[in-house]
Amino acid sequence: MSVSEQKYRYLFEHASDAIWIQDVNGFFVDGNRAWEKLTGFSPEEVKGVHLAKFLSDKSLVLAREIRTKLINGEEFEQPYEQQFYIKGGAVRTVKMSTNAVISGGRITGFEHVARDVTQEKLQQENVRSYLQQITRVQEEERKRIARDLHDDVSPEIIILIQKLDNLASAQRLKLATIRDNLEAVRGQAVRALESLRATAQGLRPRILDDLGLVAALEWIAEGLERDQQIQASVETKNMDIQLSPETQILLFRIAQEALNNIRKHAKATEVTILLEGQDDNIKMTITDNGQGFKTPDRIEGMVSAGRLGLMGMQERARLLNGTLQIKSAPGKGTVLTVNIPRPIA
Repeated sequence: MSVSEQKYRYLFEHASDAIWIQDVNGFFVDGNRAWEKLTGFSPEEVKGVHLAKFLSDKSLVLAREIRTKLINGEEFEQPYEQQFYIKGGAVRTVKMSTNAVISGGRITGFEHVARDVTQEKLQQENVRSYLQQITRVQEEERKRIARDLHDDVSPEIIILIQKLDNLASAQRLKLATIRDNLEAVRGQAVRALESLRATAQGLRPRILDDLGLVAALEWIAEGLERDQQIQASVETKNMDIQLSPETQILLFRIAQEALNNIRKHAKATEVTILLEGQDDNIKMTITDNGQGFKTPDRIEGMVSAGRLGLMGMQERARLLNGTLQIKSAPGKGTVLTVNIPRPIA
């Protein structure tokens, strides 16, 4: 082996990208260590195997198109994406380039260089799905607010205006009648104000700004108990810690979404929120005794299953440099744990 061949072989074997060579008919000739790491197959295992074995019908069509273009000297966009099966049947997405191997003035095979982008593609798809669902949730929230204002506040104000008009146009009313009408108008105004306050409270509860995180958690727990007859409690341990407004709102939104999921899906009768100060962390644990569910290996996998709320909670935990874990199983309830770094005093 010449010096140049030795150098090529060294670079071939130690490249971080997967490299493999096929002959002109599509049969596997050689691959490097990164190929074996990517696919799970050693070069010896698949030597002489046709590469169609690793490709889906769609991927095989693309591979044949690129082979034809290389043989005909036509240009095509590189790198390109391709998918193939690895050992065990899983699918990997790669970003790859393909070049002709020329010997004696003719094409004798093709060399492929590929980088695994499976996780990147999964993250992109999750982000795309997340943004789509975020948009949908935002629009649903806007519709809810508009409906609440239309159904609850608008009729109250319309009636209020009508009563004021009646008072303004009435003649020779007795003082007692005027007083009764004014009392009715006042009651109408109070109801309209209460509706507006309830809508505003749902958007950003003032109790969070005025009294802090624990009081806000107790407020949403009381709401769950009042509206759903679910026994809900808030407990604290070693929480003599000053939390920033940003930390408080993010933890509150995580708890709010968790209780919203419990209300919609869990069929629980008891819920506990525990906020605990530890040596290095602050831990919030939300436990319910509901029906539970099967959790995927990664929370990102819940996006495709429509569990947008869980993904949103994880993103909020990440904004706090923290982690979110979910333990659940059918029939065994759910435990959601958020750990964030304890602020430096």
